[in-house]
Amino acid sequence: MMDPILAGDFPASSREDWLAAVAKALKGADFERTLVSSTIDGIRIDPLYAEASAPTRRASAMPGEAPFARGFRLPAAGGFEIVSPGGLADPAALNRAYLADLEGGASVLALDLAAPGLCGLPLRYEAIAAALKGVHLDMVGISVSAGDQYLGALQSLNTLWDEQDTSAAARRADLNADPLGTLAATGALEADLWEALDVLGHFAAQNVGGPPGLTLLLADGRPYHEAGASEVEEVAALAATAVEYLKALDLEGVTPDRALRRFSFALAADQDLFLTIAKLRAARGVLARIAEASGAGLAPHAMRLAVTTSARMTTRRDPNVNMLRATLAAAGAVLGGADQVAVRPHTAALGTPDGFARRIARNTLVILKEESSLGRVADPGGGSHAIEHLTGEIAGRAWTLFQEI
Repeated sequence: MMDPILAGDFPASSREDWLAAVAKALKGADFERTLVSSTIDGIRIDPLYAEASAPTRRASAMPGEAPFARGFRLPAAGGFEIVSPGGLADPAALNRAYLADLEGGASVLALDLAAPGLCGLPLRYEAIAAALKGVHLDMVGISVSAGDQYLGALQSLNTLWDEQDTSAAARRADLNADPLGTLAATGALEADLWEALDVLGHFAAQNVGGPPGLTLLLADGRPYHEAGASEVEEVAALAATAVEYLKALDLEGVTPDRALRRFSFALAADQDLFLTIAKLRAARGVLARIAEASGAGLAPHAMRLAVTTSARMTTRRDPNVNMLRATLAAAGAVLGGADQVAVRPHTAALGTPDGFARRIARNTLVILKEESSLGRVADPGGGSHAIEHLTGEIAGRAWTLFQEI
């Protein structure tokens, strides 16, 4: 039986042979100016990558093995959760949108509350209960955006869970307590930042033993992305935020291995497919390095990465093109190994999205998940010399900038 070597019938070619063919095709045009570009961080983008281009420590291991760029676990059925966007101030309207999204394939509800500098539901139990009317809370996850009002959000959720007799094992929510991210995004906190960090540490220490599906803290790179940060800067800000919160919890006696199991991490995805994949892979490697350095042991296996499509890439004029950008961004998030993905409706830059825009956003993810099955493969980009090279470059530069921060 013949060995199935796909390139076996072709003569071996060197890089010099390839460059000679390129020079002939360019007909005198400059190679560097024509075929080479760079990212905003100055990372060189070549037209061809060979095995020597990949980092020495390639992410060729299985998911869950160092250096963790390939993820921390094999994909479950479908591989990622679809987030239903919030943002509506009317509880009845949001309830209708939630129920439609759940029927259409969503599995996580974004609960946006109107804390200082934020838009969403009023900070009242009655409003939250009305928005979640008819929702079986034992079957869905809740992703909270409440600024520094996360304690009130948890109290409301606990009451609703109790009313539905939801078991501790079935209670799933990301409280996303993130005073640094809130301050970066809105410029507003009800307390002094250092006081807010003290409160955060105390809150997390009081709830670290809660239901297994409850995450408390969020290290978020999205505010920096939306303000213009590069891929390296976004990952570095994510890492610096995580370390600041680990320090706050350490002061309360919560060890890093316990603390990291209560963290969520969030990044933005934009229309650059390959950079998005590489950024997510690099972020996992950087966070795993932090976990290793802090003595967290196996805690990286519990890290959860939530990704939202970028707002800064969208346009108000001809908003339909935003559907294409969001599709590329969502595909990059899924291929990069996101656990949760939220697609911004394509008309969001124009105001409150209507039902059609929400449906298109939801169906983008449904098609990627149910028809394309992108989430069923662990790290499809792993082994690509180009993606491995970008991953290594972003991770190395982000680590350096993180140390400076």
